[in-house]
Amino acid sequence: MERDAAKEGKGKGKGKDPDWKPDPPVDEPGQWVERGDFKGKKSFAYFRCTCGKSWQTAHGHPGYTQDCKSCETSCLPTYLWENDRSQGFVRTKGRSPDPDAVPHDSARCEACRRGVCSLSQTRDAGHQNQEAEQQQQLQQQQQQRQQQQQQQQQQQQQQQQQQQGQASRMSARTFRNPESESLNGEERWGCRSVASCAKQRRWQQGLGLLRDARKAGLELDVAELNAGLCCASGWVAALELLRGLRGAGLRPTEVSYGAAAGAISRTPASWPLCLRLLAKAATAGSGPGVILINIAISACGKAAGWARSLSLLSALRLRSLEPTASTCGGAVTACERAGKWAAALLVLCSLRHWSLAQGSNNLSVVWNAGIAACGAGGTWAWAFELLKTGRRTTGVESDIVGWNAAISACGRSSDGAQWAAALMTLRHLLSHGPEPDAISINAAVGACASGAKAWNWCLHLLVSARFRGFLLDRVGDNAAMRACGRCSGWPWSLQLLATMRRHCAPLGAGSYCEAITSVARDGQRWEWAPLLLGDMRLARVAVDVAIYNAVAGALSSCDQWERSLAAIQDLHGEGLHASAATLNAAAAACATGQRWQEALFSMQQLMQDQVPGFSLDAAAFGS
Repeated sequence: MERDAAKEGKGKGKGKDPDWKPDPPVDEPGQWVERGDFKGKKSFAYFRCTCGKSWQTAHGHPGYTQDCKSCETSCLPTYLWENDRSQGFVRTKGRSPDPDAVPHDSARCEACRRGVCSLSQTRDAGHQNQEAEQQQQLQQQQQQRQQQQQQQQQQQQQQQQQQQGQASRMSARTFRNPESESLNGEERWGCRSVASCAKQRRWQQGLGLLRDARKAGLELDVAELNAGLCCASGWVAALELLRGLRGAGLRPTEVSYGAAAGAISRTPASWPLCLRLLAKAATAGSGPGVILINIAISACGKAAGWARSLSLLSALRLRSLEPTASTCGGAVTACERAGKWAAALLVLCSLRHWSLAQGSNNLSVVWNAGIAACGAGGTWAWAFELLKTGRRTTGVESDIVGWNAAISACGRSSDGAQWAAALMTLRHLLSHGPEPDAISINAAVGACASGAKAWNWCLHLLVSARFRGFLLDRVGDNAAMRACGRCSGWPWSLQLLATMRRHCAPLGAGSYCEAITSVARDGQRWEWAPLLLGDMRLARVAVDVAIYNAVAGALSSCDQWERSLAAIQDLHGEGLHASAATLNAAAAACATGQRWQEALFSMQQLMQDQVPGFSLDAAAFGS
């Protein structure tokens, strides 16, 4: 239809009929049809006002507008020819354009400049409406989610309240109706109620239920009550529940005593209570079993009670009981913490007389504890001997824990010259396995730090480990700084401190203390000590007495007695109390500078703080 109309307009528009006018639009509302002289200067455009009530015909040059007869506003042509861009529209050939799809150039639109362009206003209003609708939808969705979450929480709370109420009603019904037909079921439910109270850390309520059960004449099951005793929180609750069993007329079993001892062993200095429970279990009739003795040995081992641990281990043989790997491991650990490596070797030698499971990982743990005990005693040769014979004895390959213990033993040797053995062991791990970890590197660095001239190997190990991707902590770096300071390598100590800031976690007081100590050993670099102390304060590192001891020692070694006394005053300003090392360093500095009055002032501070171990010789040296 458009092509026929265009052909008709083309035939009549070549000057033959100057009064020719285009036909009115025949398309549906919302569509635009163009007719006119294609080659002439004039153009015809049919357009519809934004009010939607009137169709108008524009006749004239590009940019021509005409007022709407209905709303009396200046309307713009909705669609113009391709060479007419004054209104910001572009002609699309072959179809009627969608006014919303046609781009509107507000910068070139004359109506937009005058502020009367209805097309831009309607489009902006449409976009704003869409954004508002989207925001409303998002808000509604968020509100729905919040309501759902609140409903779920309310439902969970209601369920918990219902369960608690049901448990309380059933327990009350059980203890108040002992003559019910289902007596056995009520008894079981009563036991489970007491156990559930213990599991939920409501042991006071559990004791009340036990008393009610005793008054009601119910026969409770000790097995169910032991389950609650195992879940008791704290040694006070465990002892009270154990006492409640006796008050209810029940006879505690070995499991009862073991559960109570297990709860007690979680607290420090618990071995006396464990031994008392062991004695009560022995007088109960059946006597203590392996489980209770294991717990007692472990508790004694935490307090370095190696003699008691070995006595309990011997008691097993007297009762014709076979110890487990946990029993031997607890005894060896007790010897390790007490530094009794010979006793640990005796326990390991006695393993062949007991029928322990070969190839058990628990047995490998026992062997690793023996290696660590030899390392703590400084007998590195025995540590490596145990490492070699471990596979033949236990049937399990030595893991990285045993190898790390052997490397640490090299660093704890009495002569301090076994750093080469530590390096060879680390090289063996890198070549043959197992794969070393950060603890292996720290142990090797500590072994090299104990040597007299192996500080360069400490630096080499740290650089190589970081190059291989090991995540090291502050232990190895502190040992390397200690080694560098001992060999007048204080610049390397400061370099390590800067490297730790980049690679490690926030530095601690120990790292700064090692750096200050290494600077103090040089004797001429005292100015670095106050600078490092100020750096600690800027980094918000907690300053302790050891830091002030190092600063005072660095200043006293360079005859800086005034600064030593200022360090003591700063220590009191931090709310700390001076130790004997701090006051000895300050007194030595005053003695070197012939300042006996200041030395007496230090003694006055000593009397106020009541510091033991103060050296009167250092104070009286310069008097």
